[in-house]
Amino acid sequence: MKKPKEYNESDVCELFKKAIGLNPKDKLHLEKLYQEDILRERKSKIQGSEKKCYQKIAQYLTELDISGYESFEVFFEKHTDRSKRIARKNGFVYKTGHNLETQKKEGLKEKEKADKEGKTLREKMLAKTLLKKTLNPLGEIIDLEIPLNEEDGGGLGEIDLLAYNKEKGILTLIELKRKDNEETILRAILEISTYYCQVNRKILVKEYGKGETQIKKAVLIYENSFLHEQFKESDEIKKLATLLNVNIFLLNEAESAVTLAV
Repeated sequence: MKKPKEYNESDVCELFKKAIGLNPKDKLHLEKLYQEDILRERKSKIQGSEKKCYQKIAQYLTELDISGYESFEVFFEKHTDRSKRIARKNGFVYKTGHNLETQKKEGLKEKEKADKEGKTLREKMLAKTLLKKTLNPLGEIIDLEIPLNEEDGGGLGEIDLLAYNKEKGILTLIELKRKDNEETILRAILEISTYYCQVNRKILVKEYGKGETQIKKAVLIYENSFLHEQFKESDEIKKLATLLNVNIFLLNEAESAVTLAV
């Protein structure tokens, strides 16, 4: 078994500061943090401690001075680069009109290529499997892979799933992770929080919502997965998720129901 990487705590602290621009001469740019390689390393830990690196980084985040802001969530958004907030001239709705039988056929072709093209493709297949399912309290999964770029190759990612709870009037932006995903739950939380800030929410509501519509954010992981274990064992992660208003939902093995992680 490969030994987990160990980092000096001061090095992790400096990496964190550099990643978010925590310097008197710089402007904070929290949107870059989730892209750091260390957030893909779920086993890496602090030297001389059992504390994982991702737990320490979550702690650093929650300790940032948010004086003058009404909440940590507002602070995060104000310090996320929104100059490229995506409006999409052609709108967001482009997947839901696809014929579901065509989606299924495409899924079969992709399944044949999955082992060759890797884990990202398997995640996309999972998203297609969940499309049109009702997973309360999230509601119906109404769309998937919503791009944050006007054109391919724009440098931003995509929202994995969009759920709509018609009764409550809530749209939920969802970051989806496979059962065998070996990254950190912190990365998923920061990723969906960043996308929430970068997407033009007014247009999103106009195209997908009806009347009074709230937008929320969530991470959807498998029950008893690596990511679920991380969430259960880390008070720092639970605190950060609460501060950012990111709900963690657990998908059952049959992919037919979800429950809120606590």
